[in-house]
Amino acid sequence: MSKFLKQRHQRDGGERGKVYWERTGQGEPPFRGKFAPLIREEEYESWTDTVVDCHAGTFDTSKPEQRIADRTYNEILDAWAAHWFKIIQKIHMEGEDANGIPVMHVYIEWAEPYKEVLPNKVQALGAMNEHANRGNGSTSKPQFL
Repeated sequence: MSKFLKQRHQRDGGERGKVYWERTGQGEPPFRGKFAPLIREEEYESWTDTVVDCHAGTFDTSKPEQRIADRTYNEILDAWAAHWFKIIQKIHMEGEDANGIPVMHVYIEWAEPYKEVLPNKVQALGAMNEHANRGNGSTSKPQFL
C-alpha cells in the first residue's frame, strides 16, 4: 500500500498542472504536469526529473483551518510523516492572543518534491498523447502516470 494514501485526494498542482499518484507505490514522489503523460516505462527515468517547491510560513496552531501555500499545518505534518515533504526548519513560539489566552505559533519551512517532464520532452510528449487519443493501434505498452 502506498505511504501516500492519505494525500491521494490532492489533484491540483497549481499553474504547473495536475498531480498524479500512480507511481507513488514505487517510492516516487507524485507526478505533476499539464496533462496525464503517456510514457513508456523505459523512457520514464530519462524523460522526467524531480523538482522541489519550497514554502515557509507561520501557523497559529489554535486555527487548524489556516492555510499557507494552500496547506494547513496538519497537512504538512501528515505529508512529512509519509516521507513526501521534507521539513527544513520548524520553530515553536509561545505567545498570547488579543484576549491573553496562550497560543502556540509555529514557523515552518518545507519542501514538496514532484516528478515533472523535462522541458525538452514536453512537445514530444504532447504529440504522443495526441496520437494515443486518436487510437494509433500501437502494441507497445505505455505507462499512464
